[in-house]
Amino acid sequence: MFRSVLSHFSAVPVIATRGMATNPLVGLLGRLNHVAIATPDLQKASQFYKNLGAKVSEPVPQEEHGVYTVFVELPNSKIELLSEYGTKSPIKAFLEKNKNGGIHHICIEVRNIDEAIKTVKGLKIRTLGETSKIGAHGKPVIFLHPKDCCGVLVELEQDSSGSSTPPHLRRLPYPRTDPPPPMYASRIRLTVPQKQQITVPCLDPLHPTRNPSSQHLRLLADDEPQQPARSLPSLLVDAHNGGTVVAQGCVNSQQCTAFTSCPVTCCDGNCCTVPPLQNCPSGQPPVATGCQNSAQCVPYAQGQQVSCINGQCCVTGSGETCPNGGQLVATGCQDSQQCTPYSTCPVTCDGGNCCTVPEPGPTPPEECTNGGTVVATGCSNSAQCIPYAQGQTVTCINSVCCTVPQSQCPNGGTLVATGCSTSSQCVPYAQGAVVTCLDAKCCTVPSGK
Repeated sequence: MFRSVLSHFSAVPVIATRGMATNPLVGLLGRLNHVAIATPDLQKASQFYKNLGAKVSEPVPQEEHGVYTVFVELPNSKIELLSEYGTKSPIKAFLEKNKNGGIHHICIEVRNIDEAIKTVKGLKIRTLGETSKIGAHGKPVIFLHPKDCCGVLVELEQDSSGSSTPPHLRRLPYPRTDPPPPMYASRIRLTVPQKQQITVPCLDPLHPTRNPSSQHLRLLADDEPQQPARSLPSLLVDAHNGGTVVAQGCVNSQQCTAFTSCPVTCCDGNCCTVPPLQNCPSGQPPVATGCQNSAQCVPYAQGQQVSCINGQCCVTGSGETCPNGGQLVATGCQDSQQCTPYSTCPVTCDGGNCCTVPEPGPTPPEECTNGGTVVATGCSNSAQCIPYAQGQTVTCINSVCCTVPQSQCPNGGTLVATGCSTSSQCVPYAQGAVVTCLDAKCCTVPSGK
């Protein structure tokens, strides 16, 4: 079935015209690399091909291209499964028009990507972008406009015989030890507990073989300092990394490794070394990295209180509390929505910090300030308390119906309210009796006094 499908697409007239023998692309075009299928459910599509006995790769995010990719290996070619990555994925519109997914593009290998670009432009075939980008296989690719290719989106990919490093990547003319220009780099840390801190380059989504196979939280043990940690949350603003620029013109971090043996990252087209970064807000190194919420840090707490802050498990100290009494889970926010990925609890952005919202404590029980017993609440005057008196003398104090203990008033009268400054304020609580204000207490005036 696979071969019949691929045979059908290999026969689609993509760029071929009459006079193929004289076409400038003869000699440049190679084998069909893959057929790409966009799908709204990557897991379901992957399982479909697994059930047919095909070898199916794990999903890999292609950040620069805005897609997740899965490759289905076939004897003579591959199928590439695509799903959306990020809010601005280029296949978003395609999937909106094709709810169940469908064939998105085909990919043909070329021996020299730069010559192929020049040739297709000479044939008035438009390209999507002026220069090549690094594709899912770590090789330069470029897409041809479907309106110029018989309605088919065509991807050209550099084959293995050509150089995988674009010619526009160049080493800087000055020595690597020269002071670097201002740089901004994604921040990432690997921590070896109770030893030293080791920095590693940014995770490279275009080259998953350089990344850890598991995205789960891991304790950074002393015997595995070579394993990369996961990058910090994207809401954080990248800071000046203080590294050294060693090359320019990169499009991914892997291309930078040829220019230095130090940890290196590609940022804004520049290859720069990655220096050590700051610790937890308390000043201590994290006990683990890669967390998404504080519960994931508990196994690594070693009896200490820990919190997940900026993707790192930090021992909780005075530096990790919020003014609202909540828990600090991330920093650098501008609004509460940016905080939601960092906690399963309600969160808010407070002064640039993501803080959990403490649960309200239980409502304290109503109390009677006169030492009496609460029989009802919500009163505005003592008369409203009478139905709840049960034969006792009651009064309304601070919206609470209270029984009236004896000898609460200096004059021997009955306390009917508190907080007065004048006797006139006591009148609403008199219930027909003569009242007076004594020591901020509304008291009835006993007969004969």
